[in-house]
Amino acid sequence: MFRGFVRPLFQIFTTNIKGGINLVNYDAPLSMYFYGSPYTDPADPIVAATYAMIAAESLGLGTCMIGSVHPLIQSGSKARKFRELHGIKFASREGVFVLFGYPAVKYNKGLTRTFASVHTP
Repeated sequence: MFRGFVRPLFQIFTTNIKGGINLVNYDAPLSMYFYGSPYTDPADPIVAATYAMIAAESLGLGTCMIGSVHPLIQSGSKARKFRELHGIKFASREGVFVLFGYPAVKYNKGLTRTFASVHTP
Protein backbone atom coordinates (compact mmCIF):
# COMPACT_ATOMS: atom_id res chain seq x y z
CA MET A 1 0.00 0.00 0.00
CA PHE A 2 2.82 2.39 0.83
CA ARG A 3 4.66 2.08 -2.49
CA GLY A 4 1.57 2.03 -4.69
CA PHE A 5 -0.67 4.54 -2.87
CA VAL A 6 0.85 6.49 0.01
CA ARG A 7 4.16 7.52 -1.60
CA PRO A 8 2.58 8.78 -4.89
CA LEU A 9 -0.21 10.49 -2.94
CA PHE A 10 2.29 12.26 -0.67
CA GLN A 11 4.19 13.48 -3.74
CA ILE A 12 0.98 14.83 -5.30
CA PHE A 13 0.06 16.60 -2.06
CA THR A 14 3.46 18.23 -1.55
CA THR A 15 3.88 19.24 -5.19
CA ASN A 16 0.50 20.97 -5.24
CA ILE A 17 0.99 22.66 -1.86
CA LYS A 18 4.22 24.19 -3.18
CA GLY A 19 2.10 25.56 -6.06
CA GLY A 20 -0.46 27.05 -3.67
CA ILE A 21 -3.11 24.34 -4.15
CA ASN A 22 -4.23 22.52 -1.02
CA LEU A 23 -5.39 19.05 -2.02
CA VAL A 24 -5.21 17.75 1.54
CA ASN A 25 -8.22 19.59 2.96
CA TYR A 26 -9.01 22.15 0.25
CA ASP A 27 -8.76 24.94 2.87
CA ALA A 28 -12.05 23.81 4.42
CA PRO A 29 -12.96 25.71 7.60
CA LEU A 30 -13.69 22.43 9.42
CA SER A 31 -12.33 18.94 9.04
CA MET A 32 -13.41 16.04 11.24
CA TYR A 33 -11.65 12.70 11.46
CA PHE A 34 -13.74 9.59 12.05
CA TYR A 35 -11.77 6.51 13.07
CA GLY A 36 -12.25 3.34 15.05
CA SER A 37 -10.70 1.77 18.10
CA PRO A 38 -9.53 -1.84 18.27
CA TYR A 39 -13.03 -2.70 19.55
CA THR A 40 -15.16 -1.19 16.78
CA ASP A 41 -16.43 -2.65 13.55
CA PRO A 42 -14.53 -1.37 10.49
CA ALA A 43 -17.74 0.19 9.14
CA ASP A 44 -18.41 2.28 12.27
CA PRO A 45 -16.31 5.34 11.29
CA ILE A 46 -17.93 5.43 7.85
CA VAL A 47 -21.45 5.22 9.31
CA ALA A 48 -20.71 8.00 11.80
CA ALA A 49 -19.17 10.18 9.07
CA THR A 50 -22.21 9.65 6.86
CA TYR A 51 -24.57 10.78 9.62
CA ALA A 52 -22.41 13.86 10.24
CA MET A 53 -22.60 14.69 6.55
CA ILE A 54 -26.40 14.35 6.51
CA ALA A 55 -26.68 16.61 9.57
CA ALA A 56 -24.38 19.22 8.03
CA GLU A 57 -26.26 19.16 4.72
CA SER A 58 -29.52 19.76 6.62
CA LEU A 59 -27.91 22.92 8.02
CA GLY A 60 -26.96 24.15 4.55
CA LEU A 61 -23.31 23.18 4.75
CA GLY A 62 -21.40 21.41 2.03
CA THR A 63 -19.49 18.24 2.87
CA CYS A 64 -16.89 16.02 1.27
CA MET A 65 -15.48 12.69 2.44
CA ILE A 66 -11.70 12.42 2.05
CA GLY A 67 -10.19 8.96 2.41
CA SER A 68 -6.70 9.76 1.22
CA VAL A 69 -5.37 11.27 4.47
CA HIS A 70 -6.15 8.30 6.71
CA PRO A 71 -3.36 6.00 5.40
CA LEU A 72 -0.81 8.79 5.88
CA ILE A 73 -1.34 8.94 9.64
CA GLN A 74 -1.38 5.23 10.44
CA SER A 75 2.21 4.05 10.60
CA GLY A 76 5.61 5.50 11.23
CA SER A 77 7.06 7.81 13.87
CA LYS A 78 5.78 11.01 12.24
CA ALA A 79 2.29 9.54 11.97
CA ARG A 80 2.43 8.60 15.67
CA LYS A 81 3.52 12.13 16.59
CA PHE A 82 0.70 13.56 14.47
CA ARG A 83 -1.85 11.33 16.22
CA GLU A 84 -0.49 12.28 19.65
CA LEU A 85 -0.51 16.00 18.81
CA HIS A 86 -4.15 15.86 17.71
CA GLY A 87 -5.43 13.51 20.42
CA ILE A 88 -6.03 10.56 18.09
CA LYS A 89 -5.81 7.64 20.51
CA PHE A 90 -5.57 4.69 18.15
CA ALA A 91 -4.10 3.73 14.83
CA SER A 92 -7.14 2.48 13.00
CA ARG A 93 -7.76 0.06 10.17
CA GLU A 94 -10.55 2.24 8.77
CA GLY A 95 -10.95 5.99 8.90
CA VAL A 96 -12.10 8.97 6.90
CA PHE A 97 -11.91 12.75 7.08
CA VAL A 98 -15.01 14.80 6.36
CA LEU A 99 -14.62 18.39 5.23
CA PHE A 100 -17.32 20.92 6.05
CA GLY A 101 -17.84 24.37 4.60
CA TYR A 102 -20.14 26.74 2.84
CA PRO A 103 -20.75 25.67 -0.77
CA ALA A 104 -19.45 27.99 -3.49
CA VAL A 105 -22.32 26.93 -5.77
CA LYS A 106 -26.00 26.96 -4.92
CA TYR A 107 -28.32 24.74 -6.93
CA ASN A 108 -31.80 26.10 -7.47
CA LYS A 109 -33.27 23.04 -9.12
CA GLY A 110 -32.56 19.36 -8.73
CA LEU A 111 -33.11 16.54 -11.17
CA THR A 112 -36.70 15.52 -11.70
CA ARG A 113 -37.09 11.77 -11.74
CA THR A 114 -40.01 9.40 -11.63
CA PHE A 115 -40.09 6.21 -9.64
CA ALA A 116 -39.65 3.06 -11.68
CA SER A 117 -42.50 0.59 -11.53
CA VAL A 118 -42.00 -2.01 -8.85
CA HIS A 119 -43.03 -5.59 -9.47
CA THR A 120 -43.55 -7.85 -6.52
CA PRO A 121 -43.20 -11.60 -6.93
